[in-house]
Amino acid sequence: QGDLHTHTSASDGIHSLQHLTEHAAAIGLDFLGITDHNQPISRASLPQLPGLTLIPGLEWTHYQGHSNFLGHEAPFEGAFIANSEAEAGKIFQQAHQNGALIVINHPFEERYGFRFNFENLPYDLFEVWNGPMRPANLQSIAYWDAQLKAGRKIMAVCGSDYHADTVFEQLAGPCLHVYAQSSAEEDILEAVKTGRSYFTFQPNTLELEMHAEGVGLGGSLPWHQGLEMEIELRRLHPGDQIKLIDCSGEQVLAVAPGLEAAADPASPSFTSSYASSVPITRPGYARLEVWRSFFPGIPTLPALVSNPIFFD
Repeated sequence: QGDLHTHTSASDGIHSLQHLTEHAAAIGLDFLGITDHNQPISRASLPQLPGLTLIPGLEWTHYQGHSNFLGHEAPFEGAFIANSEAEAGKIFQQAHQNGALIVINHPFEERYGFRFNFENLPYDLFEVWNGPMRPANLQSIAYWDAQLKAGRKIMAVCGSDYHADTVFEQLAGPCLHVYAQSSAEEDILEAVKTGRSYFTFQPNTLELEMHAEGVGLGGSLPWHQGLEMEIELRRLHPGDQIKLIDCSGEQVLAVAPGLEAAADPASPSFTSSYASSVPITRPGYARLEVWRSFFPGIPTLPALVSNPIFFD
């Protein structure tokens, strides 16, 4: 579990790089991406903390849009300035050719949304969940899901956009969970790029396993009659709604409780698990969301969002 969208005092964060990485280790993160605004970072400057993989990056920051370039110390040459979409495209193309993983950040934010046509730019991932859940994130999720329904295999990612601990902002809020081959930077980024991931509102909370005939999140397999997808969720809370989203829309699979409870629901340590085999009745894709009421009287919001499995 980790976070690939963070800022230090090298741009507009308040913490030093050392403090940020110690904070990440203290809350149990396994990896952390450093993405200061238009500020590259060298691997040699990254602190060494046991159990924490640090990933260099930068957030290309322009009044027409923001984008994370991950896994490269200097993804493009020269200034970040672009006076047109064509000039922005040259920066993106160079970063891509250099091997950087490119993320379209918080595309529908009112003040900091993506004003260039990102469909004209080379990118790898779409940031559907940035910081606390809010209308701009719901719009990003809806746009992404519409692309999936149209047959496009676009992978999603999340990021806290962390600057400082506040009431509304926390490191790894949301938290990125990846199924990587190892803790090495290249394996983590490969897992992120290929969609082997899901997102939760904070670390050490909901856990998801999802596969069909051995194919997991982000993967593809041929559709056939009788195909089923296996789902297992852990650490659910009372009232959590488990939703399956596919080409036909969404359906609520279950609401906790009514699941197998491992403890008293009144206890802070309450956990509940859910396991099911879900029939896949048509080609397309399937992904999972868990919606939760975080405070009395507040509408439910996503607590977990997964990348899809595709059925060709």
